[in-house]
Amino acid sequence: MRRTVFTGALVWTLSLFAVFIVYGRGIETSSVPASAVTTTTAAVTTSSATSAGSTTTASTTAAVTTAAAKDAGTTIRVLRGDTVETMPLDAYLSRVVAGEMPADFPQEALRAQAIAARTMAYYRINQRADGQERHENADVCDDPSHCSACVDWADDALAVYAEAVQATDGLCALWESQPIVAAFHAVSGGRTESSADIWGGELAYLVCVDSPGEEDAPRYRESFTFTLDEFRRRIHAVTPEANLTGHPSGWFKNSTRTDSGTILQVYVGGETFKGAELRGLFGLTSADFTVAADDNTVTFTCTGYGHGVGLSQYGARAMALSGHDAEAIIRWYYQGTTVGTYPPADRERVSDRAS
Repeated sequence: MRRTVFTGALVWTLSLFAVFIVYGRGIETSSVPASAVTTTTAAVTTSSATSAGSTTTASTTAAVTTAAAKDAGTTIRVLRGDTVETMPLDAYLSRVVAGEMPADFPQEALRAQAIAARTMAYYRINQRADGQERHENADVCDDPSHCSACVDWADDALAVYAEAVQATDGLCALWESQPIVAAFHAVSGGRTESSADIWGGELAYLVCVDSPGEEDAPRYRESFTFTLDEFRRRIHAVTPEANLTGHPSGWFKNSTRTDSGTILQVYVGGETFKGAELRGLFGLTSADFTVAADDNTVTFTCTGYGHGVGLSQYGARAMALSGHDAEAIIRWYYQGTTVGTYPPADRERVSDRAS
């Protein structure tokens, strides 16, 4: 009897948009209330990230100058270990950006990450307010494989994260005026994946887009080698029926891939495995891999890091270095969305309604 590693359907709209690597560190911050403004822009429709959106950094900064300091006035409940902590949203977001992106990334990439993190925070808060509670008495947790990383640092450490949150105060990626499932990952390997291909549920804004300029990312391409005994042990632990006799070059057959390169399924020893299952079984950096086998070993060579859906953090870095601002980055990786303040000025704060 086969025991699967990951469930086939996966609760993709709820849990699989966290990055599979933790990069940075965070601090606490605060902001001062003012009046509200909404920033909306048309969707990016160009064919590559190098031509996506504005080449200035003015729009995000201008929005902050006139926007309400919404984050400091909103609270979020964070499950950290066995304890639920209630904190201002800006303090939480600073910790999340710190946990997800290196401090030496360009300012506009950090700001894009802040917008994505804020969007996911509001998406979770809205779920809880609507009775879809994922954590008892909490909106989110600090597990990056489930929600987002949330790290602690001294208030005066690496203030760049606080700036990214303050400079985008209140800004979210919106679809039909609501926060989206703002999935993000470390490195796409040149082209992102669609939610339909990876998680089986289609969202119009989570589609494949080009993501050039990632090649200098750490672990952009990495190999993982296993002895034949170790390979057999891991496969047979979940699928004892797999026939791993004969030369290992014949163990792998009939792989199918997405257009972006991720393996959807492959036969191993005559049994079907999802690419994500093998990624989990062998601790691979992505499911975009090739396999080479000889008399002694099996080697996976992976491209990219993470599930590949939504914002690529190193793709955002490349876009920022080429002059694109945070909002252009967001609109590129979440196609058809707008960037605006949330909740609108005339609407009750969702976190207050959820209290």
